[in-house]
Amino acid sequence: MFSTFALRHRTGRGSVRRTLRAVIGPVLALAAVLALASPVAAAPATAESAVRGGDVLFRTGGHCAVAFNATDHTARYGLMAGHCGPVGTQWYRDPALTVPVGVTTVARFPGASWSVVRYTNTTLDYPSEIGGPGGAVRITQAQQPALGQAACRYGRTTGLHCGTVTGVNQTVRLPQGTLHGLFRATICGEPGDMGGPVFAGSRGLGILVGSSGNCAVGGSTYHQPLAPVLAATGLRVGY
Repeated sequence: MFSTFALRHRTGRGSVRRTLRAVIGPVLALAAVLALASPVAAAPATAESAVRGGDVLFRTGGHCAVAFNATDHTARYGLMAGHCGPVGTQWYRDPALTVPVGVTTVARFPGASWSVVRYTNTTLDYPSEIGGPGGAVRITQAQQPALGQAACRYGRTTGLHCGTVTGVNQTVRLPQGTLHGLFRATICGEPGDMGGPVFAGSRGLGILVGSSGNCAVGGSTYHQPLAPVLAATGLRVGY
């Protein structure tokens, strides 16, 4: 787990240092569905029989949120933040660790922040959706974020919040190493929100990996882009 770390974001006019508080503990729930996150009919599977983006999986000594589900045309996978666990981490549906779901097969942290969980429990469904009590949001494709683009994210602590992409190709320096290629947005975040999906309508944008400020006074969030993760792994969303 890491707490406060120095942030450097680069622009054409130089580098600026900031302090960014990133808190690990990704456990998410949908508070509302806005215009950018229009609800669609959920899959027939119930919440108990399906794992969707935003759901929490548990491991020995911790838990993490699934940001997005993906496929290689044969198997199903969950995409998480890179700090969630090393290769070989076993994940469960419940905090008592009685219902196994899958195992981490790829983990990238630092340098980037993403990991891949191969789902092994065939009694569960893994739709290409972000779930929540407000209704499922279907993710049909990944998109590289662009400056000025509207985006939304949600988390267990603060629910759904939206903002604008204000920086791309950002660099974050941590005690554990450096993260490259992140994007920044004017979306607040607080402890418990980290690791969740960031999206624009049906397009998946990234994984929340750090924030500054809070949702009472405002702040910024930093995200691992989704598209490079899919390119590196040969996976896709929108199945």
